[in-house]
Amino acid sequence: MMDGTIQQRSPLMGYNHNLKYSGREYHVQTEDSGVNAPHVITHLFCSGTILATKRSDYADLVADPEHVDGVRTMMKIQHKAVIRELVRGALDEKIVQYLGSLRPKTERERVRRYRHKLLHKTRVYSLETSFYTTIVSEIFWEGVLIDCCRQDLSEELLPNSPEMEARAQLQHKEMLRRLKNGQLDEKIIGFLGTLELPPEREFGVVGADEEHRVHALAQIISGEHRIPAQLRAPLQAATGDVYQHRLRHRDETFNLMTKVFYGEDPHAVTELIFGQTLVSSQRTENENVGELRKDAREQHKTLMRQLRDGEMDETLDLLDEILD
Repeated sequence: MMDGTIQQRSPLMGYNHNLKYSGREYHVQTEDSGVNAPHVITHLFCSGTILATKRSDYADLVADPEHVDGVRTMMKIQHKAVIRELVRGALDEKIVQYLGSLRPKTERERVRRYRHKLLHKTRVYSLETSFYTTIVSEIFWEGVLIDCCRQDLSEELLPNSPEMEARAQLQHKEMLRRLKNGQLDEKIIGFLGTLELPPEREFGVVGADEEHRVHALAQIISGEHRIPAQLRAPLQAATGDVYQHRLRHRDETFNLMTKVFYGEDPHAVTELIFGQTLVSSQRTENENVGELRKDAREQHKTLMRQLRDGEMDETLDLLDEILD
């Protein structure tokens, strides 16, 4: 710059890095603003939000024709400094201030679950086991918590590791056994008063209707077949419409039944049953009778597809072990 003026140049190419810290992904970006605004600026981003900024001025360097190397060095040093502050925890307070927590709230999305429904003494119970760092198994009947088992293994096992998954499966199976073997009967009586529902609330179809259902199922050997109309009549008398199929999957036979109830509480219930165990259940409600009938058929097809496509295989694997 012999004439005393500052030589013009384009801003130098910056630095960009993505890195993970405490379960979140961060982006560190360092840029040169050029000689007209001679400073180096580094931003720390998370999901588009600027969490921290570091800025250095180099106005005293621009008169030097060889200042570019000095600016590049400044950029590298500042870029590394912000990364170092992040990974060493120096920015934790700012992260909490902007994002609400150091670790992402979406951490719960990593939780894995096993779910079963089991028929015991005419009541259908729901068992759910969730695990990440803690394994929690809960048995419910219509929203009433009957039993719970909780193991905190955060100091012993890695989250979602094969070892954690194996322990979760063992706990899930043990809870199923406890219910099936009657070990929770006293608790059930304590909470609900009786082990069995009144006859009008029993699961499935009872009495003569049950004989018709069993007889129909016994006649179907394999494949998918509609229940003959003469055998469906007793079921339809008790509800509105009944859709029922026998399905073969993994060399086992499953009973898929959808019952549509009209009247004061119009709804449809679809149940996938293996032996005496309710593998899955779905319910839909609609005040419009025509729409309810349509929803019921779609619900029936959905469970059928889920079984065929293997979406329930993990549940069935655990169930096989219990039944063995």
